[in-house]
Amino acid sequence: GVQLYMLRAAMRADAEGTIRRIAELGYREIEWWGNWSQSPADLRRLLDANGLSAPSAHIDPKDLAPDRLPALLDAAAVMGHKSVLVAWTAPEQRKTSDDWKRLGAQLSEAGRTASNVGITTGYHNHDFEFVRFGDRTALEILIAESDPRVVDIELDCFWAFKAGQDPLAMLKQHGDRITMLHLKDS
Repeated sequence: GVQLYMLRAAMRADAEGTIRRIAELGYREIEWWGNWSQSPADLRRLLDANGLSAPSAHIDPKDLAPDRLPALLDAAAVMGHKSVLVAWTAPEQRKTSDDWKRLGAQLSEAGRTASNVGITTGYHNHDFEFVRFGDRTALEILIAESDPRVVDIELDCFWAFKAGQDPLAMLKQHGDRITMLHLKDS
């Protein structure tokens, strides 16, 4: 599959043409990002018309808040997402180990609600998740503090490598939690 965030400029210019071109290139799955000023139903019709599915999506962490979660889950169900992944954590929300513990709890709480409709929550890393807080990295704290039954981890191998990590070693260590890989060269 292809991660739609990587094609955001093309999507802004021509969403329908970009989706069509993704299918022409032979991709069958998209990791969704954005709403492109269209309803989930219209976007799902566009995917279906091009023989594509979007089993996962990158989301704004604010959408996990209890007052916004129902709308997120409704849209995810229409789109066919099985996993909704936090794709970014703002600097002011990742300063301490307690911040990462809170995020793990938030993902777990939202994940328990989402699991009732067959969806998991999850997290996509960058390089800043490898900052150490004592003897653990932020990502290790997040993994330890989140419920493995309802929270997926998507390992972005580029960002892990950029942070000095060995993605293969991470897969061996956390293979029971890493359910998706994001592969790219920059």
